[in-house]
Amino acid sequence: MTCQIDIKPLLIDDVYPIRHAVLRKGKPFESCKFDHDLDDTTTHYGVFQDNKLAGVATILRNDYHQIKATSQYQLRGMAVLDAFQGKGLGSFLVKHIIKTYKPSIIWCNAREKAVPFYNKNQFSVIGSAFYIPKIGLHYVMHTQNQNSKS
Repeated sequence: MTCQIDIKPLLIDDVYPIRHAVLRKGKPFESCKFDHDLDDTTTHYGVFQDNKLAGVATILRNDYHQIKATSQYQLRGMAVLDAFQGKGLGSFLVKHIIKTYKPSIIWCNAREKAVPFYNKNQFSVIGSAFYIPKIGLHYVMHTQNQNSKS
C-alpha cells in the first residue's frame, strides 16, 4: 500500500499545535508562538500523509549576519509529530522548501540532536554552538549556493 504525501501552505493556527506537541512539549502553549510568524514575508507549510497533517515548517525572509548572500530565508519551527517520524516526511518538507526558495540561502537554528537530519538534507554548520535558555544547545546551519560566502 502506497501512502500519499503532500505539501500545502498552512494558516498559523494549524501550525501551533504541531510545534507545541513536538518542540515545546510540557511548556506553555504561548511558547510555540515565534516572532515574525505573522509577517508578510513568512510562509507556513504542512506535510500531509494520506491527508493527515504530520509536520510543519515556517520560512521567513531573514538575514543571518555571518552569511554573505543577498537572498536569505530562515527555516523555523520544523516539527514532525512522533507518530510520523522516521518516514522521510521531514526530509520531503525540507527539500520542497529548498527547491521552492532556490537559489536563496536557507538557514536555521538547529537543535543539537537535529544536526544529522539537516546534514543529510544539504545543510552545513556555520560558527559555534550556542545555548537557547530552556530549549538547549543549537547550531546555525545553512544551505549553500555558488553566490554565498560564509
